[in-house]
Amino acid sequence: MTNQYPWDSNTTPPIASQDDPRYETPGGATNKIEQSLQDSKEYTDARLSLPELPIQNGAIVERHIRDENISTRTIAQKSVTLPKIGDDVLSASNHTYSGQVSANTVKGALDTLDSRVQYFIDNSGTSIAELIDARVPTTGSPFPNLRARLNDSDTKLGQTARLSVGKKGIMYAATIRNDGTGWSYIEDAVHHNINFSSISTDDVNKNIVVNYSERAKIIGSLVVTPDETLAASGLTCGASVGDTVALIRCSAPFTGYIDGTGAVTCSPWFAGTTVATPLADNTGFSITYDGGGGSSLDAVLATMVRDNAAPYYGTEVRTARGSTTVANMRSFNDLYANIFYDGTSWQASTACVANFSFSFDNVTGILTITHDSMASQTLYNNFQNPVVTMRDSITGTLIHARVVQVTQSTVRVIFRDSTGAAILTPNTNMRMYLSRPGFKVPHVWANGMRVYFNFGYTLIRPSKLVSGNGNLWILGLHEAN
Repeated sequence: MTNQYPWDSNTTPPIASQDDPRYETPGGATNKIEQSLQDSKEYTDARLSLPELPIQNGAIVERHIRDENISTRTIAQKSVTLPKIGDDVLSASNHTYSGQVSANTVKGALDTLDSRVQYFIDNSGTSIAELIDARVPTTGSPFPNLRARLNDSDTKLGQTARLSVGKKGIMYAATIRNDGTGWSYIEDAVHHNINFSSISTDDVNKNIVVNYSERAKIIGSLVVTPDETLAASGLTCGASVGDTVALIRCSAPFTGYIDGTGAVTCSPWFAGTTVATPLADNTGFSITYDGGGGSSLDAVLATMVRDNAAPYYGTEVRTARGSTTVANMRSFNDLYANIFYDGTSWQASTACVANFSFSFDNVTGILTITHDSMASQTLYNNFQNPVVTMRDSITGTLIHARVVQVTQSTVRVIFRDSTGAAILTPNTNMRMYLSRPGFKVPHVWANGMRVYFNFGYTLIRPSKLVSGNGNLWILGLHEAN
């Protein structure tokens, strides 16, 4: 009889044949273990044979695994498990981060995003319109989002300077130029307008008007200076500074020349701003220009120059101011005249403006020649020796002329015949040249003259101050509100 109790010590050897289903035999248990192991291997091999997943950036995919590495045993031996990696390696705080969120680690970025989301939840308000409205600044175009406006504000705050404890300043800086199309701020890769808004010009008052984008509380300082191009032409600048605007004025030496017709040639900065009006006696011009805005005693320099276009006449030019915007130029020369009796009266032919007059004494035969007086000066000889030269008489009669007396305004001459007797009755043979060297009187302005002048620093109309590559630099610092 077959033993029905396999756990008993006298179990027969072929225990695998014991078939009572109520009991688990060693053979049956072994078969189940082997079957279970085989099923696990087949499942694992099937999973490893699945199609390749779209994993990017060099991740391990099916084609990277060799056949000899697919076996269950190999995977079990070579797999990377958490105990092998270590708890600290997978921590988010140990992984660096670089992106739009301000953080250095993955954990920091996640924490920042979590805080922002929680803030929006806690402070969401009742309408998104509030956030949209916050995108619009006081002046200028709306920002694409609130974050862009806040970033712009941060940038401007970075431009705010601390003046002292408890005070803050606001900086104003710009580069401006008039290239012929009007004054404007230069905005390019290397130039930027800081806290200025509009710019305009006022030719009447000679002002370049620059407006601030923000009103200052207290005025500090604002400086304007030309660059090296404009400075080389003698340009200088200054500003009248307010809390919302600065008025810039520019000046430069007004130089040029005036010819015999009164035409003025000068720098383009002053072209068309000058009017030359002939003096009533034609000895010079009264020149009206924009002026320097200073004293009427400002220097006016003029030089008569001979060049290829203007012959030299030997005259000199004197200047005098009529006002801060008027300069007078007048030609002067040594007194000279061709004096003669025309059969009726005595005449003086000359370009000098000296108001000649004559008186002949028929008793003494003396001719008194009167002209404008020349004021007496220290160490100056009031009786400058005149030069009298007789011209050849019309009939060939020999006549002599001798100076009898000289004053500051008169020359007395006596005429004698070949016997030395005084001629008591005037005739047309009595003619002579008279000059007084060093005795300066006004002289008619010669048509061929060219006179160079320098009227000193003169205000420039902003519309005239044109330069293709010259700039004005502006830098200011005021106390902010």
